[in-house]
Amino acid sequence: MKTINNVRAAKVIRVVNGNTLDMEIDLGLGVVVTRRVDLARINPLEQFSDKGDKAKLWMRNCFIGEVPHAIIQFSRHPEEPDRVIAEVWDDLDRNISDYLIQNNMGELDENLTVNVLG
Repeated sequence: MKTINNVRAAKVIRVVNGNTLDMEIDLGLGVVVTRRVDLARINPLEQFSDKGDKAKLWMRNCFIGEVPHAIIQFSRHPEEPDRVIAEVWDDLDRNISDYLIQNNMGELDENLTVNVLG
């Protein structure tokens, strides 16, 4: 389990595209919110390209099953405060952004980083 700030348990409800998930985020004390979450550090390839479709399919396979849970570290988007960006780890402790970039299913975007305070 990750030992960094702003980490929450989350459940994937829907894979929107190769870098966006609809998630239920457990904020603690019985508070759960549903948010659309963009993966941090990743600018996906075109959604309807072969690589974009591959990323979406991989994400669906990663989070479908009896335990569609994830661990996330999140913050507000620097330019669009209504959007949430997050580092997301699956139940195998893989960072999803890293995996997509390493497997040529997304491109690095250094402007979309999680800003962690204290």
